[in-house]
Amino acid sequence: MENTKLEKLDLGCGNKKLSGYIGVDISLYNYPKGEFVQADINYPLPFDDESFIEIKALQTIEHIDNSRKIEFMCEINRLLKHDGIFVAEFPPPIDKNGNPNDIFFTDPTHTAWWTADTFACFCKSFREQDGNKDIYEIGYGIDTQFEYLKNDWINDRELHIEMVKL
Repeated sequence: MENTKLEKLDLGCGNKKLSGYIGVDISLYNYPKGEFVQADINYPLPFDDESFIEIKALQTIEHIDNSRKIEFMCEINRLLKHDGIFVAEFPPPIDKNGNPNDIFFTDPTHTAWWTADTFACFCKSFREQDGNKDIYEIGYGIDTQFEYLKNDWINDRELHIEMVKL
């Protein structure tokens, strides 16, 4: 596992890694030692449990394998410390006005369909409602400890989600 001094993670950073964050990307970039890890975010990342106070995935989650959304969010849960924050910004397949989102559909690398409602499944309070616990925790293996902090449109075609790990 990577031994990190920085406590913030920038998933899918590309060549624009956020300052003060460890960048992770599938492509190799020339960042200073200890500030970048080449890895595929579709799979477990080489960091210890509860290593980060914040994880950002800006214009990233729409690129993961659609069938690995649960594993991805469970990995975020594993990596975040108690009270850690997960931030995601992404184009959902349907825009704010209920129309097909051209930003999502014109890029062939946008393979994961996320909406604001998708994230509710990873919130503890949602799963504690009648019947949801068995379906999501036992049936699908979702045992994340998140709650919403923010769920807003950035513009008509992109969402901003913030969640806290309980």
